[in-house]
Amino acid sequence: MGHFSDLHGYIMCLNEYEQHNVDQIHSLPSEDTRSLLTCEMFATPHPRYDEQMLAFGQSYNGVESYWEKWLETFESLLKKLYWYEAHVHLITDCWGTYHYSWTPEDSGWNPAVSETEQSWIFSGGPRTGLRDLYVSAAKNSDTQHLRYPIIIEKGPTSYGAYSPDLPGCVAAGDTVEEVRVIMKEAIEMHIKGMLEDGKSLPEPSATEWVDIAVAP
Repeated sequence: MGHFSDLHGYIMCLNEYEQHNVDQIHSLPSEDTRSLLTCEMFATPHPRYDEQMLAFGQSYNGVESYWEKWLETFESLLKKLYWYEAHVHLITDCWGTYHYSWTPEDSGWNPAVSETEQSWIFSGGPRTGLRDLYVSAAKNSDTQHLRYPIIIEKGPTSYGAYSPDLPGCVAAGDTVEEVRVIMKEAIEMHIKGMLEDGKSLPEPSATEWVDIAVAP
């Protein structure tokens, strides 16, 4: 199953460290390695005034299933850059849009300083849980196609139908075709009720036909 999500964002840096930051971006793997972050994702224009914006964007197939790892990889990159603000926008195919941001507690992040001597403020989310949503949707998308046998009987004024695998599920109609349609709807409603009650569905029984030769 594929759930496509779009991701984009930017990292604000001071232009005095432009070359260092650009070198770090260019040292990322290329897109043919199928890495979570690649150098082709980033635009590295020359800074204007005293700021440099490193913009990035990418489309992913099922990034929710490894979102925690993506965040860890992105934060590993942040630790190598000089920056003072970072933002990520995740637009998922099924579960809405999320905004994440990072802001150093001091004036800016300095990779030359030990991580134990500096920290950042993270906001947004969720960091966890998207994988559970993705896995749950993957399981629920595995649609079962069940084929239950039905018995159609002719009565004095109409036709009746029932399924030997689904006790209590019956239908009636004026014609064979009508009762077949009504019985299909009855089975669908019957199964829906069973699922809502947390009951497991019975396996369809095998049907066999016996040919009998009758002498005139």
